[in-house]
Amino acid sequence: MGEETTIPGKPKNRAEPTDLEQRLRDAEAAEKALGRIIEIIADSAGDVDASMQAILDGALDLCGAQLGILYLYSPDEGFHAGHMKGVPDAFAAFLHEAGWFRVDPGTGLGRIERSRIPVNIEDVAGEDIYESREPLRAATVELGGARSFLAVPMVASGKLLGAFTIYRREVKPFAEYDVALLKRFADHSVVALENTRLIEKTRSLSDELAEMNRSLQSRVDAQVRELERYSMLRRFLPGQVADLVLDEANEKLLSSHRRKIASLFCDLRGFTGFSETAEPEEVMEVLETFHSLAGRIVSEYNGTITNRAGDSLMVVLNDPLPVENPADEAVRLALALRRELMRACGTWNELGFSLGVGIGLASGYATLGLVGSEGQFDYTAVGSVVNLSARLCGDAEHGQILAAGRLVAECTLAVDFDDLGEREVKGVTRPVKVLSVDPGRVTGDIT
Repeated sequence: MGEETTIPGKPKNRAEPTDLEQRLRDAEAAEKALGRIIEIIADSAGDVDASMQAILDGALDLCGAQLGILYLYSPDEGFHAGHMKGVPDAFAAFLHEAGWFRVDPGTGLGRIERSRIPVNIEDVAGEDIYESREPLRAATVELGGARSFLAVPMVASGKLLGAFTIYRREVKPFAEYDVALLKRFADHSVVALENTRLIEKTRSLSDELAEMNRSLQSRVDAQVRELERYSMLRRFLPGQVADLVLDEANEKLLSSHRRKIASLFCDLRGFTGFSETAEPEEVMEVLETFHSLAGRIVSEYNGTITNRAGDSLMVVLNDPLPVENPADEAVRLALALRRELMRACGTWNELGFSLGVGIGLASGYATLGLVGSEGQFDYTAVGSVVNLSARLCGDAEHGQILAAGRLVAECTLAVDFDDLGEREVKGVTRPVKVLSVDPGRVTGDIT
């Protein structure tokens, strides 16, 4: 058999609790103290003083200390002795007279304020700050009779709310498990105290609370409507645009306003004939593919779809999301739309659906905002620039992108345009110079 192990400094064969037994006892004590707090808080029904007394009692019971103070903390005013137990009258009077006070960084509370971690001092009378006669430390020792000291912060979401300070009248340092136990206790106490404060505050605002209860359903209904509005808006606008429009700071974006934009129209060639002969399910599948592809691409290029009508859509660039050069962004978007929709048209043609795609572009000033009636609003643009892009889209052949001369003049991309001359455009008083974007003559990466 091996030699019997002895613990230095302790009598041999003396029955003492093992570390595990001690930890179990500590845990049991902590749970009892926490349970006691919960019971008292439940009974006090929002009485902050009773809750603070329960918290302080629990802290002292856990660590076998004779006296303690529960300090409240304010970043603007410092510390305040919110509740005390076992504190001599002279020390209590000192703290009462001090009210809210700032602390020296070298005191226990000062270290708490700075570090937000527990402070365990073997002998408060043995530190230099006591020798310097710092008022709080001197009063703690001489009026409070404190020697061994433990302070534990009460922190919620990184914010210091207060601190326990507990003392022993003799030099009997608090063990590390005392510190850990009290730290855990403090974390639970923060929740309890905050809940109690909330109840007390709610009581003090009972009249307002009654009114809030009366209007609760209407506010819930309004929130539901707002969520539905947001959900609906996201179906028609890119997510970032919906967020921008719904932001209270950008509410004016919904009001009628003027802005220079680029306008893009896109529709499917041959769709009318196709819809007359195809099955309804086939028509819906084509439309779903068309709008799904177009919606994704428009979002990627910061555009806003302001109107969908069957096989066509209208896009505005530079409102509500600003872009550096609307003409450049419109050309980029048009090329991306053409590329993806031409692929889709190839697939449809293989299925026997004779479909094509045409795109029209223009730039200029337009009036933008919400139009419609309650429950049925659309965000749209009105002006000759919109009409022009729509007419050019109607004139475009399959795979063709037609652009007005003004937009081409404003475009800085390395793209070649074919001059198609001037055309009479319905709704426009003067002939319009029209050009065709040549996807085959794009030099460099313009995406």
